[in-house]
Amino acid sequence: MATSQKIRIMLSSRCLVDFSEGERVELTEIRRALKKDIEKQKLFKLEPFEVWINEDAEALDQSADSWEACC
Repeated sequence: MATSQKIRIMLSSRCLVDFSEGERVELTEIRRALKKDIEKQKLFKLEPFEVWINEDAEALDQSADSWEACC
């Protein structure tokens, strides 16, 4: 029997940079909103996406560099 797994998506950008299109919004807030929107999307009545953003990650223990930790 097949095991289902979610499709994992990583959203990355600079953290505290203001993005402006009218009002000023930090990229952190844009990533949080994108994560929420993507994860609530349905495909065949399932929610198949899991989104990773830095804000949800635990602090690194410095045993790996940031590239290794993200992978």
